[in-house]
Amino acid sequence: MRLLRLLLSALLAVFIVAPAFAQRTNSSPNHNVLTPAEATAGWRLLFDGDSLLGWRSFRKATVVADRWTVEDHCLHLYARSPERQVGGDLMTQELFGNFEFAFEWKAAPGVNSGVKYLVDEYLAPNRSPVSFEYQIQVEKDSAQPIRQPLHSTGALYDMLAPNGGVLRPDGAFNESRIVVRGALVEHWLNGEKLLEFNRQAPEFRELVAKSKFARWAGFGMNGRGHITLQDHGGEIYFRRLRVRDLPGNEDSQTLSAASRD
Repeated sequence: MRLLRLLLSALLAVFIVAPAFAQRTNSSPNHNVLTPAEATAGWRLLFDGDSLLGWRSFRKATVVADRWTVEDHCLHLYARSPERQVGGDLMTQELFGNFEFAFEWKAAPGVNSGVKYLVDEYLAPNRSPVSFEYQIQVEKDSAQPIRQPLHSTGALYDMLAPNGGVLRPDGAFNESRIVVRGALVEHWLNGEKLLEFNRQAPEFRELVAKSKFARWAGFGMNGRGHITLQDHGGEIYFRRLRVRDLPGNEDSQTLSAASRD
């Protein structure tokens, strides 16, 4: 009889505890899936929602960081703290040339981050990734922004300000896109195109020449590069990172050759 009571108690514990545990470990649905239309259009996921497969730390063979984690099916970067100190930019294993990259993100007020693309890993040997950057900037008070437009969300960091763009309320995920077709580049936010530029055009090369990027010969002219998620010390979440290859209107070899001129 005593053994029977013990068995019944164990079974009761399983039924009571197991659902609570499942709720804690699966507290949100996995949004990292493609719709049938996206799959037909050639999109593929760069993050499966459960692992860091396909990603590595900048100039490392694997992810070497305790601040980058996978939680609630998101890539979660913790803010720098005494408990979590090792971060750094997270980079795709793959290189991309003509492509469309779409991603969802959310960050608390005051967080500064960004997504860099067409990254040449060794363009600046003693620096973090130096390349084009889709700026992410969440003001502490949107009614009184302290950042200049060249550093606002959706900007081409330090070179082109976005034309428009509205962030969703705190706690909601925003949707961003970067489109690269050879020399032509676009930034989008929540369904709105914010800016476009031709990275080979003389007027754009003048912008580069007047920026802090002028010191690196061939900046922004490589035909292919990595995508990196920036660690700027603050907390941010990413999900639904997906990419599709695009036909280009410029030959990647032409862009690469131009970078050597």
